[in-house]
Amino acid sequence: MKKLLLLVVMLLNVVGVCAQNYVLRVNGTKAREELMTIIKSEEIESMTKSVIDGVPTMDIKLREGVTLSDIEKRSTNEAVKQKSKNERIQNAVNKVIEEQYNQTTLLKEGDKAAEFTLTMYEGEELKLSELRGKIVLITFWGSWCAPCLVELAPEALPKLILERFADNSDFVFLPIACSDTKEKLDAFFATDRGKELYSYLSSMTGIDPKREILSLYATQGVPRSVLVGRDGTIEYGSVGYTELNLQKCAEAIEKALKKIE
Repeated sequence: MKKLLLLVVMLLNVVGVCAQNYVLRVNGTKAREELMTIIKSEEIESMTKSVIDGVPTMDIKLREGVTLSDIEKRSTNEAVKQKSKNERIQNAVNKVIEEQYNQTTLLKEGDKAAEFTLTMYEGEELKLSELRGKIVLITFWGSWCAPCLVELAPEALPKLILERFADNSDFVFLPIACSDTKEKLDAFFATDRGKELYSYLSSMTGIDPKREILSLYATQGVPRSVLVGRDGTIEYGSVGYTELNLQKCAEAIEKALKKIE
């Protein structure tokens, strides 16, 4: 019970200090604050809180046989393990997305892009063939699709792709809203979130309420990107939102822009 009470008191002291910027010292040596989460209670002999030159300071004295180097080494090992775990998870996610792309995609890299006539949100009509000679990034999305909205949020596709190629007149971004009617998009763009984050889409997006255009390229799955080259050939395709997909897409756009038809 005494050990439990001591630990509680020590933790309360830590909470009191962690609420603000503080200096951590271990065995008299200044240490990284994140080590506080690595040190085990049984490794601590004493813990005191003070204020030095106006800065809250936490002094930890380790039990005999335990050194700051031991803690640093364990911290590094934990970081390596966590990085390895994160990489394994990401690789598994990428594999699932790749399998989904292969299973649901009808037209892939090297195929001719299917022709279509698209009614734009603002009323005009557009044929894909009218953009021949341009690099066209078609992104199938939906106002109802959470991953789509993550991909199209300002810090994602707009930042990583649209800003990057904003000054290149040979690049065209063509978002196509699937399963959305004009009325549904009206309601979406009228919301606070629609006005703040996605209003840029209203002037460039087309409407595919029955998924007729999407069905030319895939059986299902959005967000979906299709990059069409100058000659109408598909240069890149992806399904699902990941930062890796956006990076690959940006690289494919860069490569396609350098090609001469």
